[in-house]
Amino acid sequence: MAKPQNEKMNLNLTAKRDVQAKLHEFGLPAEIRPEGRKTFVFITKNDKIWKVEVHGSRIKRPLTNFFQRHYKKPLPDFWVIVHVNPETKFYVLPPQKVAEEQMTVNKMDKWKKIDGVDNIGLHQLEEKYTDKWEIILDAVNN
Repeated sequence: MAKPQNEKMNLNLTAKRDVQAKLHEFGLPAEIRPEGRKTFVFITKNDKIWKVEVHGSRIKRPLTNFFQRHYKKPLPDFWVIVHVNPETKFYVLPPQKVAEEQMTVNKMDKWKKIDGVDNIGLHQLEEKYTDKWEIILDAVNN
């Protein structure tokens, strides 16, 4: 049974707030702002702005909609999947790695728009990307 839309929105907003709080712990100024029809977490430091796409999920195969959404649009600077079930886990990736992982799932050999809804198994990300905040910290602090 599909989850009510407001429950999905609350989960994603909570995920964005969790990411914002984590970034603040690391001393990075971050704010949640809308851009178009989506909301992102933005980090501002040294007159530069980085965009973080955040996805909240309670399931082990969260939807990314990667190739449906980003086929011809600019990619965010970072991607964070927040898995809440029962404890909170953060998977921090550069978007190029999301693309690579999603291409593996989709059995794709080149970047292209596809129909359907992309999702990715967290087991694919567990070892390489769990709590890898240094991906963001290194980029922002250099």
